[in-house]
Amino acid sequence: MKKLAILLSLVVLSMSCVNAAETKTTPKNVKPVITQEQIQKMRVDRANAFDQKLGLTDEQKAKAKEFRTQAHEKMVPVMQKIKTNRLEAKKLKNIDKRTNAQEEKLTQLNNDFRALQKEIHQIRQQNMKDFESILTDDQKNTLKTMKKEGRNQYRKNHPPFKKHMQPRNVK
Repeated sequence: MKKLAILLSLVVLSMSCVNAAETKTTPKNVKPVITQEQIQKMRVDRANAFDQKLGLTDEQKAKAKEFRTQAHEKMVPVMQKIKTNRLEAKKLKNIDKRTNAQEEKLTQLNNDFRALQKEIHQIRQQNMKDFESILTDDQKNTLKTMKKEGRNQYRKNHPPFKKHMQPRNVK
């Protein structure tokens, strides 16, 4: 009887091991692969939900699209300058022993980068002002609420930036 109980427990144990091996387990830190089509669909869905929540008319949607296109056209050359700036700075940072001229160039690139970021920020701010100019008072209040909710959601999902983790100024 004991032999039968031991044999039965071994069979059950081996079956559970086989089942465990067959089940696919993925680590928690591995993100699923998302295709470009899925990303585009998510963007469109998010834009449609935004328009619906604000209750935008077709005329307002067309005007908003025009504002976005204009802002994009202004941003493209600035983004290209930022890309060039980053590549130059990366080359200089990879040099082990930099000369004073190279250090000055790196400092100038960092200053230019900050100026370009400010320019991008101003273009985005202007785009937002233009968009808000076509909204009704109720829509503006709804947008204000949506922004507040978005900020709260961001704070909830992103811990505050710690001072010791801030990038140091390169001199």
